[in-house]
Amino acid sequence: MQMQMLQMLQMLNDTFSKLLVVLDTKSTEPKSEWPKFQGDVKKFRGWYLAIVAQICFPPWKEFYDSLMNKIVLTTMNITLNEKLYAKVLTCLESQVLQNMVSRKHLCADGLALLHRN
Repeated sequence: MQMQMLQMLQMLNDTFSKLLVVLDTKSTEPKSEWPKFQGDVKKFRGWYLAIVAQICFPPWKEFYDSLMNKIVLTTMNITLNEKLYAKVLTCLESQVLQNMVSRKHLCADGLALLHRN
């Protein structure tokens, strides 16, 4: 039980560290609010499309393939991908946020997080 608690605290600490990256991004990013998602399945498609629309603009533009009209699968820009992860996490609320944070294989991988929809 104590080991699980330590792992959860470490995971939360890692997540908060990633979220701090968003604060740095806000000063260089256009002033547009990304929509929040609370878990209503009926509203997911609209939320996802709004996120994709945001990714079409700098600094996220390299994550969008305009020829294929979709988000790319991978990137070599690790730093920007980590910022995307943090940015998307700030859009999630309630149980959805907890579910995504608990998926260690997605940690700091914004593209993978968006492809796990």
